[in-house]
Amino acid sequence: MQEEGNIYAVIATASEYRNMSLPCLPQAVTDGEKMHTALLDVLHIPGDNIRVLGDEGTVTLQNFARALGEYRGMVGERDTLLFYFSGHGQECSLVLSDGAVNLASILQYMEKLKVGRAVFILDACYAGSLHPEHLDGQFLKTEDFDTAMRHGIAVLASSAADERSWTDPSEGSIFTSMLLLAMSERHLDRNGRLALTDLAEETRFLMDAYAEDHPDRKQTLIFRTSVETDVQFQIEHFLPYIPKIIQFESDTCYVARVKPLSTGSLKRLAVMVIPKTTYRSLADVPGLVYELLPLVRGAEVYRSEESELLHSGEKAAAVWFYFARDDDDLSMDRYYSIAVWAATPDLRRRYYRINSATKVVGDICVSENASYQLLRDMQKVTVSGEDMAECVRKWEGKFLSLSGRFQEAWQETENRQLSYPDLQSELVSWTRDVQQLFYEISDAEVPPVDLRSVYDRVAFLAGWLSDIADVLLKPDTPDTRWRIRYFVRRYRQELDVHYPHR
Repeated sequence: MQEEGNIYAVIATASEYRNMSLPCLPQAVTDGEKMHTALLDVLHIPGDNIRVLGDEGTVTLQNFARALGEYRGMVGERDTLLFYFSGHGQECSLVLSDGAVNLASILQYMEKLKVGRAVFILDACYAGSLHPEHLDGQFLKTEDFDTAMRHGIAVLASSAADERSWTDPSEGSIFTSMLLLAMSERHLDRNGRLALTDLAEETRFLMDAYAEDHPDRKQTLIFRTSVETDVQFQIEHFLPYIPKIIQFESDTCYVARVKPLSTGSLKRLAVMVIPKTTYRSLADVPGLVYELLPLVRGAEVYRSEESELLHSGEKAAAVWFYFARDDDDLSMDRYYSIAVWAATPDLRRRYYRINSATKVVGDICVSENASYQLLRDMQKVTVSGEDMAECVRKWEGKFLSLSGRFQEAWQETENRQLSYPDLQSELVSWTRDVQQLFYEISDAEVPPVDLRSVYDRVAFLAGWLSDIADVLLKPDTPDTRWRIRYFVRRYRQELDVHYPHR
């Protein structure tokens, strides 16, 4: 896993416009002060990483350029640079105290900084005119899939390209107020992290609620991102719970893993076993279970801290034993026999599945996988590692392109700039291409062991895109949109799992 980068920020708040013949915006300074506090206290960006311009209301073109220039040589391709602006806006421009600066020129300067990701948070009239396409997709362009997962531009704007941004007499700037409120929502906390996509969705919800009560100050939040994996902010210290790894060898077998299955009030375990050569017949299974049971039943292995607190010191009430012949079987979840032991008659009635493929020996239920040898034959590796690696690179390239096409169109639908029928029309060929890719990956040859995790990663993510494509064919209803949002959210979460090195 690559080391995570740093987050840097520039806050620019222009309230003094006497030389521009524009009305002054006293609330802009307050916006900046509140945002500075939030970046420090909520997003935990170090104070030394933040530059504040306009704390007295004046932001000139010169000091703006100087502030960005300070990051030259400081930021790198693993870092994120956040830029917040509150002040006047014009089409495709931000208005500083002594002149306007073109948004595309800011993007181009960000590219020269070689920063990995740029996040623009803009509270200004017509702010939604900023679009990552201003760089024609060239922002740190790379053909490397892992690198592409961590790079790009995100824009969170207060209003559409043809809309004004409003203030509230008591709240100040509506967009900034709602954004800061969204930052404080605890339900957005995902294992100590706040995702920019979740923050944008919550801010949109709050702004829509405000507009229902104040229809004269309605404005459309615009969120666009070309960053494949979500931008994450560390909002609290979080240590993930890592289950213990229990492995051992006896005279008869190798125990490759003892895994927790505990749910609710019962402690349950799964044991992955590779018997040694002379103990691989079905008749040997009960004896192996009785040998291993006292060694594993008290294993202190759990799924979560809560489960450990609940079951620590207990012996398992039920244990499943999965018998494989080699590591290849384990990597494919392929077993020639599964045996279940349960502590009480009640649990045996619950867990034992009695049929023609099972038999009960003492208090153990043993089942034979009649398809085991057929599966081994069907799942033999018939492709070289080099050929499979080339296929995976090709699939990742297609996947990245298809994902980007959908995300861009769906964002515009959420931004109310593209109707749902137009979205469906625009993505007709996309839907066909997604299904074709999914079938191509699903029908591929069995990959070598060292490439299975990479293959599974791409296949899994392509499956999420396939689910989105299926839903997209349905009529526009609240349920359809909810399902698409759900799949998009889960898809991004899976990206975070498979590409955590942001």
